[in-house]
Amino acid sequence: MLHSVRRALRVATGHRFIDVLEETPGRLTLRAIGCTTTVDKSTNLLVQNGRRLASIEAVKDVHMSQPMNSDGPPNWWIGLRLPGGRRIEVDSITDSTDASLIAAKLSTATGKPVRLGVGIE
Repeated sequence: MLHSVRRALRVATGHRFIDVLEETPGRLTLRAIGCTTTVDKSTNLLVQNGRRLASIEAVKDVHMSQPMNSDGPPNWWIGLRLPGGRRIEVDSITDSTDASLIAAKLSTATGKPVRLGVGIE
């Protein structure tokens, strides 16, 4: 109960979270505010909010970036980079350690490396 109250207060002050809903050897499902992203090895698909977006093979890397943010706490953006500069954004997360853990989980699920600050090519 106390944990959920603390978390609600942090959300109210602009802190962002990405929750792991499912983590098995064949599937990773993450939930952020209004967005659920699944890496499903059995179908070789990336699915977001029930919509098939790309094959896992198409992923070039997992990206983490921290754009300048003048309002509220700094956020790390986590996503998957695809050919042609296309991206699948998972969402942002405030805590740098949590951001690294989520990026590592995506890297393990996709078999692709994590790149820091990927944005301008």
